[in-house]
Amino acid sequence: MGGQISIKNDESQLFAGDIINVQGDIVEQWNVKINPGETLSLDDKSLVVGDQYRIRMMLGNDQLMAKEDDLILFAFKNHGSLSFTVSELFAKDKISSLEVEYLFEQILPGIRIEDTVFHGKKYAQSFFAKELVTYLVVHEVASSVEDAVEKCRVLAEAGVLVFL
Repeated sequence: MGGQISIKNDESQLFAGDIINVQGDIVEQWNVKINPGETLSLDDKSLVVGDQYRIRMMLGNDQLMAKEDDLILFAFKNHGSLSFTVSELFAKDKISSLEVEYLFEQILPGIRIEDTVFHGKKYAQSFFAKELVTYLVVHEVASSVEDAVEKCRVLAEAGVLVFL
């Protein structure tokens, strides 16, 4: 991703988290534990931009987990340093909006927006999803058709793309 990520534990319990790649392996240096009030800074060079990862997050200790959650996202470009609190990670809004912004920047050049006619019905300022999927695969923004469709799904869930 290209920069530093800082995580501050603003919760009252131990935070434990890791990042898992698509092969199911924990990404090097991303198996972390942060005590309440402490901040941990990590280099994000072990994350590949555009690849999908699972972030597993837990609050508590080995005997009692108070909170547990997962987040699936595509790694986005980090041009410097990003800071998150543990509560922001659990809320998912901040990291999800960064992911959507990155995906939109990647997808926008592949969208040919124009008035189109499909089955006799005119759609203003629209595009065909199959053209976008082809663009993403051909230009190596996505590693496969399935990957391209998943990236479009993330944008649709965020309301950036709307299916007609």
